[in-house]
Amino acid sequence: MRMNNLVSVIIPLYNHEKFIEAAIESVISQTVSAGEIIVVNDGSTDGSDTLMRHLCQRYPQIKYFFQTNQGAHAAINAAIAKSACEYVAILNSDDLYHPKRLEVCLERALSDPSVDMIATAIQGIDEEGKPIELVWCDYYKSRYKEKNDLFLALVDGNFLFTTSNIFIKKSVFDRIGTFARFRYAHDLDFFLRLITHNRNIIIFDEPLLMYRIHGSNTINENHRKVFLERDAIVAFHMYSRIMDDELIDLRQENLAELIRCLVNAGRLETVLYYFFYYLRNQCKTTDAYLLDKDFLDPDFYSIEKDPPDSFIRLQRNSMLQQNLESPESHTIIEKITETEFQRIGQIAVIKIGEKLKRYPFLSTICVNTMRSAWKLYHYFVSEGMKRRFFNLISMRVKNNASVIFISHDAGRTGAPIVLLDLLRWIKKHTSLNFKIILRGGGELSGEFMALGPTLTRSEFDAGLWKEKLRDFISDSKIKLIYSNTAVNGDVIDDLKSVIDEPDMAVISTIHELEHSIQRFAPGELFILVKKHTNLFIAVSNAVKANLEINHAISGEKIRVIHSFVPVAEITRKVSMDSSSIRQELNIDTGMFVVGGCGTTDWRKGTDLFIEIATTFLEMLTLEDRHRVKFVWVGGDFDSQDMLRLNHEINQSKLLKERIVFTGIKEQVFPYFSQFDVFLLSSREDPFPLVCLEAGALEKPVVCFDKAGGAPDLVEDDGGFVVPYLDVGEAARALYRLFREPDLARTMGKRISDKVRSQYDVEVSARQIFSIINDYVFR
Repeated sequence: MRMNNLVSVIIPLYNHEKFIEAAIESVISQTVSAGEIIVVNDGSTDGSDTLMRHLCQRYPQIKYFFQTNQGAHAAINAAIAKSACEYVAILNSDDLYHPKRLEVCLERALSDPSVDMIATAIQGIDEEGKPIELVWCDYYKSRYKEKNDLFLALVDGNFLFTTSNIFIKKSVFDRIGTFARFRYAHDLDFFLRLITHNRNIIIFDEPLLMYRIHGSNTINENHRKVFLERDAIVAFHMYSRIMDDELIDLRQENLAELIRCLVNAGRLETVLYYFFYYLRNQCKTTDAYLLDKDFLDPDFYSIEKDPPDSFIRLQRNSMLQQNLESPESHTIIEKITETEFQRIGQIAVIKIGEKLKRYPFLSTICVNTMRSAWKLYHYFVSEGMKRRFFNLISMRVKNNASVIFISHDAGRTGAPIVLLDLLRWIKKHTSLNFKIILRGGGELSGEFMALGPTLTRSEFDAGLWKEKLRDFISDSKIKLIYSNTAVNGDVIDDLKSVIDEPDMAVISTIHELEHSIQRFAPGELFILVKKHTNLFIAVSNAVKANLEINHAISGEKIRVIHSFVPVAEITRKVSMDSSSIRQELNIDTGMFVVGGCGTTDWRKGTDLFIEIATTFLEMLTLEDRHRVKFVWVGGDFDSQDMLRLNHEINQSKLLKERIVFTGIKEQVFPYFSQFDVFLLSSREDPFPLVCLEAGALEKPVVCFDKAGGAPDLVEDDGGFVVPYLDVGEAARALYRLFREPDLARTMGKRISDKVRSQYDVEVSARQIFSIINDYVFR
């Protein structure tokens, strides 16, 4: 079978001088030769143009074109128009093909003429080409395999990911059109258009595409803008499938499942806004709402002109109106005479007609929620609009279900912070009704209370506790208990006895390794956790292994979901003036700063931190020693541990003025930003958030093997994993990073890429919420 020269490979190029040569060489090295390689430079301002002219001399099969900057979609469309082969394969200029990608795709396409497009699994890579696990992508792909509905799966999460994943018959473009005028999500729009036009899409499980994650990915410009484009696209294809008889019909059950998905993700209002825009204007294309906007302006979604315009304005105003009777509130209300929603409502009622009669509850939403601007305005103020949508949807009973979240306390430590971040995400993105029980209090109690009804067990004596617990849950229909840590066995037991449902499902997230379980959950506590728990979530592979080996818990009952951090919040909080921190810590310009963080107890290894510092400083010349500072963020100055540590430091000529203990700091990230490397000296740490936080700020990490979950993150490229408690090897790792700053920067960038792609709250919280949903909606 002749397979060479049948494919036009299209490469849109914009400011990827660093990556374009590797991208082209991945095409040249294919086991099946491309008929042509068409590169369209979309107005690059770096050295891409000069490099491409050299590459054209080296590879005569390249056809190179330069155009003024118009956006990636325009560069791809221009290349499609110039292509001459039967098949088209797209490769973005920062991605790579597996050597057999064209062969595998072409072989399937030639053997089955009904195939229109082929996509494959994806391997993530970092800026340097090293593998990255795409947890988000894998998760949504697994959801697709569960539902077997590609349209719904891509609405939920675009696991096909990128235009680089398109291998397609060129004739398909003649039938359904080329790429729409979107800055970020033209790939999703095209995938959904293929589905609505009943095109045959094949997806291979073999990863034949390498998707590169780096700081200048267009999609990283502004995630909010990406989400707005995504929701407009979903709305159009929902609208077109209802209104256009030539497209695949959207059956009632599919629509119900689609709206369930949007409700759970907190996207329904925005999608319906766009839906009504398309309906009102009888739009024929997805990008119709962009026609009056400067597409190339990165701020074309400004705050004042953001689509959905009225939605954002009313939402913003509602934040100012906790009291609707205040004079300020009346002033705001007076300014809204006839809103966009009122006009939409009037037109939508007229245009629903025969088409929407097939979709009774969607019609009800259209009419009932858009008829009165004033009523809708008050829905936004009170969040009643969201509740109204739920009332109109058949799954209302399921959204009444409550979950009880249990935290062992509210101290400023890892496990409560992770739970707070999870609850904030759930509160922001979903409609889940939940309550919170704190086994003990702490400085974060107020933050828990701000998220939902909260009961603290330590505030009541044993005689009153169950009575208070019964009152606390009396108005709720509890379907799931979610326990955070291994310590809450007695609270779980009390809850199940008060609820009086022996089969009540329990999820327990375990943050502890064996020493901590024995110390903090002695006797019956962890036995009760094991007795009641249906599913364990282990925060690292080390935690999972401990549960299996020391507690005989079947691996089938354990799911590993690593602890996570809010990356965007971390980078935002770094904004504190660095000069004031450097002055506080007495850090001179050009100093090499080794950081650590945590309490000063035995597990955290502050004594080892000092031993490693001593060994490292002894390796240096006297001059170099003055260029080094060790900084430990945390610890109570009045504790016996801190007094002892400071005494040891002050008695040592080598360590005095070289080690600083800051004491407890409410905001640690500005201090982390001054580190060159993060030293995790813990003897036992299941999956330390401090490593994720430091990693998010591009700080390489040195840690001990077999001390917990940090090696899952660090591996062999995000720092150094040294033998357990080997002080000398840890000091040598620091010495290498001190002598090789380029290596330190590379490792810092690599660990940052991993944190952002695998350990961000946006990734992990979605996985946990999906598990919660599975139990609540049974």
